[in-house]
Amino acid sequence: MISIEDILLMAHNRGIKDAVMKAVLNYNDHELTNRYDKAYHQILKEKMENGTIEKHVLESSMLASATYNYNEETLLIEFNNGAEYCYTGITSDEFRDFLKAESKGQHFTKNIRNKPFTKVNADQPN
Repeated sequence: MISIEDILLMAHNRGIKDAVMKAVLNYNDHELTNRYDKAYHQILKEKMENGTIEKHVLESSMLASATYNYNEETLLIEFNNGAEYCYTGITSDEFRDFLKAESKGQHFTKNIRNKPFTKVNADQPN
């Protein structure tokens, strides 16, 4: 039997991880969701090590961290309440502007919040 970790890696390599993520979250199985989250974060860790992903811990009353994937042009935002959302179609210039902003929360609300997104961890509050 194929594990969720194997499915995630195959989906990630084929560029369809968002569809797999939605299917896992809709299945409403907390153990499966937790395994998915662990596998997803392992892939993020590996990409950070090879330089295709950049993560920043933020000093913000709203946002905890921002992780940008240069190859996929996605921005993973972790909020201070633990919720994580992955925004798509974020260019590297938009990411740099976000990092340069005096207020990351205000910049996020004005320029990123309304972009297409997927909620990463379904068990966290909105």
